[in-house]
Amino acid sequence: MEDLAEISRLARAVFLGSGAHGSRDPRVEGSVLEGVFFGLDFLKAYNCGQPPETGRKLAIIGGGNTAIDVARAGRRLGAEVDLYYRRTESEMPAHPEELAEARAEGARFNFQVAPLLLTSESGGRVTAVRFVRMRQGDLDESGRARPVPVEGSEFRAAADMVVFAVGEVPELDYLGPDGEKEGGRLAVDQLCRTSLPGVFAGGDIVPGENSVSHALADGIAAARNMGLLFKNPDYVVRIRPAQTPVDRGQLNLDYFSAAPRAEATPRLESEPVGSAEARSTLTPDQAAAEAGRCINCGTCVDCDNCLIFCPDMAIYCHNGGYMVKTDYCKGCGICAEECPRGVIAMERKK
Repeated sequence: MEDLAEISRLARAVFLGSGAHGSRDPRVEGSVLEGVFFGLDFLKAYNCGQPPETGRKLAIIGGGNTAIDVARAGRRLGAEVDLYYRRTESEMPAHPEELAEARAEGARFNFQVAPLLLTSESGGRVTAVRFVRMRQGDLDESGRARPVPVEGSEFRAAADMVVFAVGEVPELDYLGPDGEKEGGRLAVDQLCRTSLPGVFAGGDIVPGENSVSHALADGIAAARNMGLLFKNPDYVVRIRPAQTPVDRGQLNLDYFSAAPRAEATPRLESEPVGSAEARSTLTPDQAAAEAGRCINCGTCVDCDNCLIFCPDMAIYCHNGGYMVKTDYCKGCGICAEECPRGVIAMERKK
């Protein structure tokens, strides 16, 4: 925290985007045995060219994308891979296409099972995991069925290595007791400001959707808000009212040409599992074309259609936006029909 305080003294604003690189505590007896790893640590070692020795049988606990990545890496290291998840396959947070590719590469999936303890026969290294089968119970706060242990269903599975991939959390120790927390993350206001003077934050370190897209948006918003606050320290954010999502029926698709979605090229099934990338990325031209497919539904892009098509000249430009002269408008709805992106909505006057 002393380093952050020094940086804050030298800079007018600091942005924290340290992510969520800590692993959630699995709270399973025996998780400190030799041969037990966390998902991110395993993948870091693997991608740095120093993969740990998996042995013949690799057991993975979890159901997210990290768990799938570990499973596929384990197969490339030549291990027999079994992934164990406490919920059903349909409830897995991992991307379905990655699950399908991992399965095609030889990873085995065991659903509705949860670990009870890890055991060691000798030497302090894990040799097996004791599991219990689960059934679906009442809905929990996530809207999914809560896993409930099935009495008398315990079983043992041999394992030379166990990897826990049960979620990632931010590591906030460097902040010490400072900074208001919210659900284990650093709390921020509408301007991306933390409770620490001059310190902004975004991405996985703060509450929210915690995706790459949202992290990028946080960085852009924080930079913009820093600039505004430099110009006007008393700047107050103006929160726009929530908009009703635009559905397909509100779009005028006559103004858009159809374009196929760009797809990354998967590894050929005839190729053996190896160290090469399993899926190619988009080329720069494909990425640009894919971005160009976005309709920007619900967002005005100043196309002037409403201005051009209004038969009564009731629409005019004002301060970079469009206004309506209600005395001239007869409510014909042509502006709404010709709006490509569903920005304009016709409502009956109360």
